[in-house]
Amino acid sequence: MNPEVTGAVLAGGTSSRFGSDKAAFAVAGKPLVSWVAEGLAHWCSEVIVVRAPGSAPWPFVLPAGARIVFDPVPHLGPLAGLARALEEARGEWVLAAACDAPLLPKTVIARLSELRDGADAVAGELDGRVQPFPAFYRREPALQAFRAALAGGERSVRGALRSVRLRLLPEDELRRLDPQLLTYRNANTPDAAAALEELLLRMSNRL
Repeated sequence: MNPEVTGAVLAGGTSSRFGSDKAAFAVAGKPLVSWVAEGLAHWCSEVIVVRAPGSAPWPFVLPAGARIVFDPVPHLGPLAGLARALEEARGEWVLAAACDAPLLPKTVIARLSELRDGADAVAGELDGRVQPFPAFYRREPALQAFRAALAGGERSVRGALRSVRLRLLPEDELRRLDPQLLTYRNANTPDAAAALEELLLRMSNRL
């Protein structure tokens, strides 16, 4: 655990493609959001889970040390959720992840962390596009930039990243570290979530 890093799980989406609250969907006996929170806890001194205001209480307890915060306005997208996490974070850096992408390979997270010096944000690049999650964000400069972007009507994290010092993990290196691209395997449907079960169990046994 690194005391200068706060983990953030973004769980405030509408889950429209999933059909229900995907953060609460159980895979291998554990909600997706708990898998992500536990994965972040290996790197972070605290974990924040960002939810939409008015969300129904979850019928389960999050891992020890994780706390829930709420977006001030519902469903403004991941940029607003990320800004909320930055507001609440105690660490200098935030390692942000999506609630539906729970694998978080150690090789990729460690390399992203190594690239932080001199940057305000560090993210992977895949298919020529910045991948905003999982990624590291330096709290103060990123929060200022994201607040300004939101005030200007921006809703995309990629769009807001144009205003910060962004360092990318190049795609060729990313693919060497994670040949199966497990970092970005997500659960947009219940079937996709269930397909992650074996991978989650295998990776958790290595921690």
